[in-house]
Amino acid sequence: GTIASAVGYQRRKDGYSNMPSLHSLTGDVFIGTKLVPTSDQRTVDSLFMELSLPLLDNLELSGAIRNEDYSTGQSSTDPKYGLVYTPFDFLTLRASAGSSFIAPSLTQLNAPESCGLTNVSDPFTTFAAFTANCSKGNAALVPESADTLSFGFELDLIEGMRLQIDWSETDF
Repeated sequence: GTIASAVGYQRRKDGYSNMPSLHSLTGDVFIGTKLVPTSDQRTVDSLFMELSLPLLDNLELSGAIRNEDYSTGQSSTDPKYGLVYTPFDFLTLRASAGSSFIAPSLTQLNAPESCGLTNVSDPFTTFAAFTANCSKGNAALVPESADTLSFGFELDLIEGMRLQIDWSETDF
């Protein structure tokens, strides 16, 4: 079979800009805080590589790795490995394992405090009320990560009919 590979680099810019309403800017709100315009941005540099190697006529090994570095300090290197085995023309078995990573968004990290009214209702009665609610970013947030394991097979039953079953498990 054919050896296949891919290598790449990516640079992304991530940002937001928030312009509060005139009432929020002046503090002329019933319940809440005076807000100011906010904005934030970051860059993400990523390197990745993938490789697919046919070991036998019916066995293929694949591997991939991705590294991401965020200008806000988060980084991760995540691998993925896989096997595809075709013992018979009508049966293909697949397995893969890997890890993944997601950094907190800029608003999750750095949003200023904002307060306002929130509607609260009891689904079992007719009670409803308003309550003050405040939220803000948390600079101490850490990235989320997960490990994933997947298995599957394809079975060609008769001409034009294929059964495909996949199973995966993810640990966060």
